[in-house]
Amino acid sequence: MYRYFVRLSREGEAGGGRQLTHVLQEKLHALSTAINSLQLVEPSCAWLDSICEADDQISPSKKPRNLLMENSAFGTDSELSTLQFCVDIEILEKEYTLTEALYMLSTVNSKSKFSESYSIEALTDILVNENLYDLAFTIVLKFWKESGMKRELERVFAAIAQQCCPNRVGNSGEKFD
Repeated sequence: MYRYFVRLSREGEAGGGRQLTHVLQEKLHALSTAINSLQLVEPSCAWLDSICEADDQISPSKKPRNLLMENSAFGTDSELSTLQFCVDIEILEKEYTLTEALYMLSTVNSKSKFSESYSIEALTDILVNENLYDLAFTIVLKFWKESGMKRELERVFAAIAQQCCPNRVGNSGEKFD
C-alpha cells in the first residue's frame, strides 16, 4: 500500500478538483493501511524500505533497520547513495496528517489553493482561515517540538483570536485596554 501511495504521489494531482479529492482520498487509505500494518509488528521491525529501488522488486529487503543505520555510518559516499532510506510510523503519520489537511482543503470550497511547495506555516494559516482549527493544531503538534511548538501555537492562537474577535484584537495580536 505504501508503494501505491508513492505511485499516486509521483503521478501528481492533475485533473481538476474532483479528481484531486479522489486521489487524496486514495492516498489517505493507502497511508492508513501502511500505518495499521506497521503497528501490528514489533516496534524494532516497524519500518519500510523507501521506494528508491526499482518498482519491479517484489518484496522489500528483510535486513534489520539497525543494520541499515550502522552501515550508513561506515559506508563510503558511493555506498551511501545506494543505501535505502527507511520509512517508519512517525514519517507515515506526518505524511498522513499533511495529506488529510490537503484533502479537507479540497473538500471545502477553499479560496486559497495549497501546493506541496508551500511551507507548513502557510498550511496552518490556510487551515485557520478555512476554520479547520483541529487540523491546524494537529499539524503544529506533529511537526514542531519544544520552543518551536510554543511559538507556533502562540501564532495560531493569535490568528484564531484575530479571526474570531477582530474588534478586540489588534494587528500585533495584543488586546486593547
